[in-house]
Amino acid sequence: MLKLSATFSALVFAATATIANADPIEDFYRGRQIQLIIGVGEGGGYDLSARLAAMHLSRFIPGNPTIVPRNMPAAGSIAAAEYIYSLAPKDGSTLGMFQPTYITEKINDTRRKYEYEKFTYIGRVDSSVLVGLA
Repeated sequence: MLKLSATFSALVFAATATIANADPIEDFYRGRQIQLIIGVGEGGGYDLSARLAAMHLSRFIPGNPTIVPRNMPAAGSIAAAEYIYSLAPKDGSTLGMFQPTYITEKINDTRRKYEYEKFTYIGRVDSSVLVGLA
């Protein structure tokens, strides 16, 4: 009886150890594509930076999904910001790279649909200093 109980306990422990090692994030991203929405046209500095990030970012996401760059130029990244905020899936399958002026654009024009405070920021490709003169 004791031997049967010890064997059963070992089996239960082995089953729970396997379940505990499962990574739902890795399972979600494995074999998937992530859209990287680039808020500018092809060929410029932002486009180059975004495509460079797309080439390497997959290594740092569990499950190593494929990252597909997609340019969405219009209104200085505003169209891309509004697309991601309003239409893109909210499941981690869409990333965006915008010009930093999309924040001041929202402050100056409250008719914009997106709320920049609700975006989740994951990093920067580079830092830049923006200066406004009047």
